[in-house]
Amino acid sequence: MKTAPSAGGRLNAGGDVAWLKQSICGGRNVKLEVEVRDVLLRYSKHPGKKVIKEV
Repeated sequence: MKTAPSAGGRLNAGGDVAWLKQSICGGRNVKLEVEVRDVLLRYSKHPGKKVIKEV
């Protein structure tokens, strides 16, 4: 089992995405759906804005 670098429950925009692309996707370009949460939404029950990121 491959384990991701620790980000304290958050996606580290640089390190975790690079690890995911290399270790899980074999270096292929992929599209990821990520939920963007700002400081106002972080501790609320409201969902964040979902966006597609190509990595």
